[in-house]
Amino acid sequence: MASVALCFASTAEAAAPICFKSNEIEAEQAILFQTKLMVVSDVCSNASYRSFTVRNREAIIGYQHQMIEHFRRIGGGKPETAFDRYMTKLANEASLTTGSQPVSVVCSGTTAEVLTTADKLDKDSFRHLMSTTAAKEKAHYRACKE
Repeated sequence: MASVALCFASTAEAAAPICFKSNEIEAEQAILFQTKLMVVSDVCSNASYRSFTVRNREAIIGYQHQMIEHFRRIGGGKPETAFDRYMTKLANEASLTTGSQPVSVVCSGTTAEVLTTADKLDKDSFRHLMSTTAAKEKAHYRACKE
């Protein structure tokens, strides 16, 4: 799986002047992965999303809190509301992306790799994958001076 971020417009691209801390980049990559998995799992009538979220509940909640803190740090209103809008936007974008393809393509092509990847991930391997993905995607973000 090359990069989950290629399928979505990240908040980094939507708001170029906003900087991201390293942990926020990783958190966003995790949220992007989770969102893509949710949509593909639904389209393909696959149980991967549910089992993934049960296995990785703690890590997912941690990443969500990091993104809420990102929204708190950058300002602009209630961070929880900003996070909810962000999640809705990502889900809509993912749905539009997968909805533009035949179900057979979504469920058997490279998009479906997210299902097999998710089936293998536990808390530690999920965090490792997101850390690795964040490192690869860091160039697409405006990094904060930490």
